[in-house]
Amino acid sequence: MASICVVMITGVGVQGCASSGSVAVAGGGPSGVTAGSSTTVAATTAATTATTAGPTGATGSSSSSATDASETSSSAPASPPAAGTWTPQGQLADPQPISVALNPDKSVTATWPKGAPAGHSLTIKLRAARNGAKIVIHLAIDNQSGQQVSMNEGVFTGGVVVDAQGNTLKAENFDPLWTLGSGSSDGNIDPGQPLIGDFVVDAPASGSTVNAYWTQAVGVNGIMAGIILVRDIPIN
Repeated sequence: MASICVVMITGVGVQGCASSGSVAVAGGGPSGVTAGSSTTVAATTAATTATTAGPTGATGSSSSSATDASETSSSAPASPPAAGTWTPQGQLADPQPISVALNPDKSVTATWPKGAPAGHSLTIKLRAARNGAKIVIHLAIDNQSGQQVSMNEGVFTGGVVVDAQGNTLKAENFDPLWTLGSGSSDGNIDPGQPLIGDFVVDAPASGSTVNAYWTQAVGVNGIMAGIILVRDIPIN
């Protein structure tokens, strides 16, 4: 989601630069979008495993992915999240319509297309938690939409986290807490191959929420041009 540095991922876990998994993004500002696409970089990565163990021993395994994916699609929303103060500009002002709900554990679940029933949608669950001067964001993405989806975290991807005022938060790309992993080997989030794990960004100077967006995330008229923007994710 904000700048990262090394080789890109596409389906496997991310542990900073120490693995062949996703690594962060050189992200755009609140009024722009990040150049590059994970699908382009995916062609250069031969991901052969769905499990990558990080420096802390964290593992993105297919069994944990299945569990997280199940929790993602079955989370019981409590209410919509509170509106924030950031007003997206430029292309970010026209993201894909999504349904968003705040869960009892203060995570946020978004589904695309908006209003699509369970089992027929892209489901994104994010939970942000403060860890000293950092924010660790647990991400679980399950794609049952029937459409092409690419929302990885890495050097050439379009994922960015911004604070409540729209300021881009730097991704801590070498942090051992990076554990993102997926069973996919083509850079997309494929059915049955969810993207699960944690990534780390700097904590915002102020505010109790963050926003996350991905550019070139979903296919629109056959082109990977759709922006997924999830607003007002509470910081636990």
